[in-house]
Amino acid sequence: MNFDSDDFDINFIPEVEIEHARQRTAVREERNFSSDEDNLFADEPLADEAWTARYERELKAHEELEIKLNGRLDGSVVVSEW
Repeated sequence: MNFDSDDFDINFIPEVEIEHARQRTAVREERNFSSDEDNLFADEPLADEAWTARYERELKAHEELEIKLNGRLDGSVVVSEW
């Protein structure tokens, strides 16, 4: 709402402002509403143990490769060892 206008008091309609406030409150409440469908699978894990184990192996391999490549980059590993 623009308060810079000289005729703000004349243009102000309290009922309209109240209705806008009610609409904003209704939208806010609707966003915060949580239905049973939202929590349907909340107690189930996102991944099974096999997937988690594979992920951890891949993550470890990636970290080892990164260490190896950083060693090449900073010169701590000689070229003959590549």
